[in-house]
Amino acid sequence: MTRRFLAAVLPLLTVIPLAQAGNIPRPAPEFSIRMMDDSQILVSSMRGKVVAIEFLLTTCPHCKAASKVLTRLQNEWGPKGLRCIGVAIDPMAKLGLPGFVAETGASYPVGYSEYNAAVAFMEHPPQIRLLVPQVMIIDRKGIVRALRGGEDDEFFKDEEKVLRGIIGPLLNQGTTPATKKSGAIRKTAAKKKTT
Repeated sequence: MTRRFLAAVLPLLTVIPLAQAGNIPRPAPEFSIRMMDDSQILVSSMRGKVVAIEFLLTTCPHCKAASKVLTRLQNEWGPKGLRCIGVAIDPMAKLGLPGFVAETGASYPVGYSEYNAAVAFMEHPPQIRLLVPQVMIIDRKGIVRALRGGEDDEFFKDEEKVLRGIIGPLLNQGTTPATKKSGAIRKTAAKKKTT
């Protein structure tokens, strides 16, 4: 009886999280990022730019690697309209930011947010463990075009290639939607990366 029940329910359990994940594309809701100097940056203030937001933990090695990739992209594509920003979501994140920025050489603003606010902004399902980094790409019109990160094996194989494949077309073609191949959907893989 137990085996039959599990055989019937297990496929449903794997479908439910995917169905509840945030829809992409979707309009980006307002979100406030607090900076080390206590100022704030609103996502809406970056309208007209292609925005790459990295949600991170200041002690996470994968987050540090993603930040270095975003720094390269910001340095190269900033003049074309790319705006990268980092958002630390760990407890006491403000204290860890100076060390994170110094270690990664981030050439873009890195601030922090309360964890639950960031999870709500990403529309991450609460029943699924959030694995970082998570990189959200928002187009010039304020539409979320991709969310790639911690649970995504393809992303970790070559973060820079994946991000270039999403961001490049958005910069070059304005608001042309990314395709499934370039990561326009949220990936939820069975295999998980941990930090």
